[in-house]
Amino acid sequence: FLRSGLPDVPFHGPKVKTMPTLILVVLVLQAVLELRHAEELQFPEKTFERRFYVLDIPSDVSPWFTSCDEDIGFQYSMEIYYTEFLARNPNYRTHDWRAADFIWVPQCASKAYFRIKEDLNISHEEALARADAEYLRPVVEWAARHPAHKRFNGANFFTVYSMDMSRQDFPASLPATSNWTIGALTGQADWLQKADLWLTVSHSSAEDRCWQETQ
Repeated sequence: FLRSGLPDVPFHGPKVKTMPTLILVVLVLQAVLELRHAEELQFPEKTFERRFYVLDIPSDVSPWFTSCDEDIGFQYSMEIYYTEFLARNPNYRTHDWRAADFIWVPQCASKAYFRIKEDLNISHEEALARADAEYLRPVVEWAARHPAHKRFNGANFFTVYSMDMSRQDFPASLPATSNWTIGALTGQADWLQKADLWLTVSHSSAEDRCWQETQ
């Protein structure tokens, strides 16, 4: 079980540069648990007080613009799942970015990648580079010009990358997202233990090397 009583994330001054990814992940997980098990766990009516603002990305921002509304399966739809969760739970949202704790940037780089690869019949590397330069970069650069971005220099902006991708796979988009929180499936297998977030840890006899394959 995750430890409770995590510290609040301060967003109230120019010294804020980055938002701890772990805190954001825990807050989103808390929201999911509250939604799915509210009656079973007998949560109070208002235990989750964070508010999310969802950016409305214009369709003309990229020639490869695609709506984030199609579940293409498993990890390939991570970007879509977050957008869907916030759409289905308006009580966690605010329509005023000035009142938001977090700014969600809805993007579907995975869906754009598959579309580019299929339409142009090109290699994985070529499709990924074009999805980065021609889809993701225009989306995140538009988001970085939003007034909400100036508030904390993007420190409360977040999005996720699907598949086994992370920041290094989207170099063209990196400058605009360097101060954002990016959720990704890559990383070290023992990050929860190193962060001391588990009350008890059980170790498997077989070492998990899956994360090494994605570096």
